[in-house]
Amino acid sequence: MDVERLAIIKPNEWNAAVFASEDTWIFHRWEWFGMTAKVWDLENHFFVIRNQGQIVAGIPLQISRTNPPSQRVARASAMGHSGPFVRANVSAKKRRQYLDRLATAVALFAAEYQIPAVQCSLPPIAKAHLYDHTGVNSLQLSGWQDASTLTVIVDLRLPQDDLWFGLSSSTRQAITKAQSGGYTVEKTRWSEQVDAYYQIHQETYERTGVRPHPKSYFQGIADVMEASRIASLWVCMDSEGSAVGFLNMAHDDRAGENTGAYYWTGCSQSEHLASGVNYLLMWHAILGAQAEGYQSFDIGEIILAPEQVKEKGLSIFKRKFGGDLRRLYRGQMTVPLSSKSRILDFSWRCSRKAKKVLGSTVGMS
Repeated sequence: MDVERLAIIKPNEWNAAVFASEDTWIFHRWEWFGMTAKVWDLENHFFVIRNQGQIVAGIPLQISRTNPPSQRVARASAMGHSGPFVRANVSAKKRRQYLDRLATAVALFAAEYQIPAVQCSLPPIAKAHLYDHTGVNSLQLSGWQDASTLTVIVDLRLPQDDLWFGLSSSTRQAITKAQSGGYTVEKTRWSEQVDAYYQIHQETYERTGVRPHPKSYFQGIADVMEASRIASLWVCMDSEGSAVGFLNMAHDDRAGENTGAYYWTGCSQSEHLASGVNYLLMWHAILGAQAEGYQSFDIGEIILAPEQVKEKGLSIFKRKFGGDLRRLYRGQMTVPLSSKSRILDFSWRCSRKAKKVLGSTVGMS
């Protein structure tokens, strides 16, 4: 029952194991790791345990290549919620053994490569976690430090009237105001809206004091995630039919009673904020997810004491749509740095310098 660490894995083999687990969600999918690794220059590592050649447990890690080892953080997903998983129908004893071995392997890997921190999380709307009301962070049982936060989950099994009256009064007023102002929302295709989305995304992030994501990220969502039926896009238009805001919804396309949707990304033009367009977008996304048969809608993580303006505004916004506050289980490992870290950092800098020199030489030839 050894743990293997792989830099390259067959997509079908990895996804088969992910689909066979109740611990996983879309941010465990190979498509996600392949796409984000290209956008942000990440190293992908897949830790797996096999039984008779079949993957029975695993955990992914992504590490940025743009920082020296001593300044890196290894995450089970650079964005989104991902962590250790075990195939369904494994005995409780075996499950615990697998999770413990994965945690040990990750800790040894981080120590060997002098990566000071490793982080993971458990997807709140994965089947294994959605109705877990124990309040116990199972990651701690394997040695992870608890770093949990909160998320807001709306029960889409409720009648639409109950969902409506579950909204705050100011949210209902904002939605009604937007509708009266002639704003409409409809589902659109990512592949047709990347340029328009990115223009508004840049404006939104500059307004909130955050560096915009690269356009290649949203192009990747269009080319990979939408094509894999993982992402859907909603557009809000003014009375003249011009796009003034977008909401990107992630969803699990696997059939089952606990499938869910997730508020992934969103943006809006500054001049239309007071018109309630963000509230109208979220409301339509919630209703759209319900109409498509999803059982739950994860509005996303909230930070109770946010340091950034963007985090503060989003946390307030997310709590206005009803739903229940749930723990978002996070785990972290910290690794003390040794003298070895200086050697690894020096080797990394030499390698980066050599690549720049080689690139300049090739460019001159």
